Amino acid sequence: MTAAAHKTIIILLLLPRQDGVDGSDRHGHRDTPIDATLMIRRPAKIGNVMDDSEIYAFIESHGTPYTLPGPWRHVNCHTGFFRLPEDPSSLFAALRATFSDELLIESRAIVSSGNGELALNPQLAGPNSIVFALRDAADGKPFDLWADGVSIRRRIWPVAAVLRDYRTAALLAQSDNRLYIAFSMADLAVMWTLGFPAALSTGLESFTKRAINNFCELFGIPRHSTDTPQDHGTQSSQPANEKQPSRPKLTLVGWSLANLDPVQPPQLRPIQEHFQQMYKHLGILFTGVNIWRVTGENAEHIKFCLCCGDSQDFSQAFFSSITDHSQALVALTPAAIARPQSYAEAVQTWETINKQTFNVQKRNQAWDKLMDALDHELIAPLMRLAAESTDLIRTARILALADISRLLHPQGALLAAKRDQSIRQNGTHETPPIPKEEYQLFLTLSDRVRALSVERPSWRRKNKK
Repeated sequence: MTAAAHKTIIILLLLPRQDGVDGSDRHGHRDTPIDATLMIRRPAKIGNVMDDSEIYAFIESHGTPYTLPGPWRHVNCHTGFFRLPEDPSSLFAALRATFSDELLIESRAIVSSGNGELALNPQLAGPNSIVFALRDAADGKPFDLWADGVSIRRRIWPVAAVLRDYRTAALLAQSDNRLYIAFSMADLAVMWTLGFPAALSTGLESFTKRAINNFCELFGIPRHSTDTPQDHGTQSSQPANEKQPSRPKLTLVGWSLANLDPVQPPQLRPIQEHFQQMYKHLGILFTGVNIWRVTGENAEHIKFCLCCGDSQDFSQAFFSSITDHSQALVALTPAAIARPQSYAEAVQTWETINKQTFNVQKRNQAWDKLMDALDHELIAPLMRLAAESTDLIRTARILALADISRLLHPQGALLAAKRDQSIRQNGTHETPPIPKEEYQLFLTLSDRVRALSVERPSWRRKNKK
């Protein structure tokens, strides 16, 4: 995460949310969201979208602002979220008094039962219904409502519909072009409140053949091994001199963010299994699709910083959690790392993999290769030199040098990796210095290696004999 993103979340926690903040500047200029129409599932009769928007705006006008739950209650919720009246009959009556039944059924605000009776859509009828309104423009009416974890219209996937919302493009730009997938309306509300673009997980648990192709195209994922990642959009749909929209990456929020509880959402497992099957049988790698899961200790850390710390404390805890606890959704089988030809090459391989991949298996492989190269190129020659020495003091010093080298070089590699991670998370200018005690230990070990490496003249004379 960048330093700019850190500052954004701090501001969002301190100030009330206002319409227009997410997708436009103070002059009302906005980036155009990625066109998601390829994901539309069109029924035989589309209906009048303008009428749908009028109905959704009417429903929104009958709502009250949503208050975030539990530990988040002191944070002003994003203004796109609202609650509906506890008595659904009043909203049902008001809708039928204002719009025709045909339009209401077409918009799915009301539904028809098997015996022909009409009722308010169950997603809008719950006593604790949380609703999110999506808009094409700041001054436009909603083109869709999300409630009870699903889209009311059910014609567009949530992951595609959110890309049409006027606020999404600006939020993607400040969140490393990553779209987050939430499993509850409360989690969705928290992510949007913190300034992260998020969508519901509905539809990701099962893909049709066409949906697989659409999903891969929408997020720039190579469908076949011969394809290349589409990081900058398709080249044929727009002129060559026009900047192509970047395809967002995905991170599934695999814990209860609203309650700050590490428990895994029950909807996550079917999605993970389905994506794993697509990787296994179709060879789709799903590069850039991650899952963010936390431990109980990490959830407690975020909760304490939220409740007792300032905005900087919370921001640091939150971004560190995303960085440290995200990994690939699909467990890929990493290609074996070739044995480095030298210790220097092993260091370079470790640093490169540590920067570029979330794959723990591959990181472990690179680390093992680094330790093997250290033993082969430095430790083993020292041990042979000690065995050949006839001077007891010199032998002891060489053995001590080997033991300290086993500590010094791994610690140097880990300090460098930790520093790189901090720079990626905080930005170059916001990265804190290496902790004094860690740096002091590294310098102490370095001094010991230097002192032990100096041979005494008496040893050189004995070796010449």
